[in-house]
Amino acid sequence: QYQAISDQLLHSVPVVEPPAALAQQLAATLEADASRATDHGHGGIGRSISSASSPIPPNATRRTWALGARRFVKRSKFQIAAAAILALLVLTNILSFTQIRSLQTMQTRLWQQISSEQVTQQNMVQVILATYDTSSFEVAAQDGSTAHAYVEWCPQTYTVLVEAGDFPVLSPDMTYQLWLIRDGQRTSGGLFTVNSWGNGSLVMQLNEPLDDYDAIGITPEPAGGSNGPTAPPVVRKEF
Repeated sequence: QYQAISDQLLHSVPVVEPPAALAQQLAATLEADASRATDHGHGGIGRSISSASSPIPPNATRRTWALGARRFVKRSKFQIAAAAILALLVLTNILSFTQIRSLQTMQTRLWQQISSEQVTQQNMVQVILATYDTSSFEVAAQDGSTAHAYVEWCPQTYTVLVEAGDFPVLSPDMTYQLWLIRDGQRTSGGLFTVNSWGNGSLVMQLNEPLDDYDAIGITPEPAGGSNGPTAPPVVRKEF
């Protein structure tokens, strides 16, 4: 009974034609839904493949390669320049170190030679003084200090050996100078230096006996010596 009533109501409703615009809008909506469903079914792969398959400009690869090459060349030039500068600095340091070592070696050999010659000269003087009769005396300080000089000489050969002790240590630009005094005139007998203990020596070979002079004295002078004394004597003795 209910089925019959529902069928009767369905067929009793009049048929109405929809507007044309509504039909077009509905058709467009259905087409859009179908398109979205298709895209969703393929996922992003279809879009990626479509995008990736787009044609590449023919010059793009060459431009990319050229840009990379220029960057590589610039980077290589900078690295080569830095390496060259570093190598130059290392080479300069090596050469400087080698020159310093060479100069130090030469200086050591020179000092050894000088010391050897001084020792040889003193040994020869010692032989001479031991062979002949000699005279000796001590030259005392003038200011009451402990500085002194021991003088030994040979009247036959006029060879003189002076050994200084407890002398003040001088700066490198100063030296000690021995003076032989006669009639107020001072003649240089030679230069010598002292070590850190204030000890030094001087060998003189005179042309006349030492006691022909009136006095002997030793003063500090600029390196290289002076024409006459420029400072008070450290030690002095009148004959």
